[in-house]
Amino acid sequence: MDMIPIGSKQVSFIRYNAVTSELVAHYHTGETRIYRFISEKEYEQIAHSANKYDTFVNITAIHSTLPG
Repeated sequence: MDMIPIGSKQVSFIRYNAVTSELVAHYHTGETRIYRFISEKEYEQIAHSANKYDTFVNITAIHSTLPG
């Protein structure tokens, strides 16, 4: 899984699992959230965005979360 630092006050970094299409967000509080059904294209959008946090929020707002 690739790890991308998000650089926000809330989210420390994200990881993506292409096999399961899950994005795992690691928060500074220690919380972990799993976002399901994230495509590789969406993950790449976050990875290449100038504002990774806003892109992350916009993409994950429409996807299910699971407790990590």
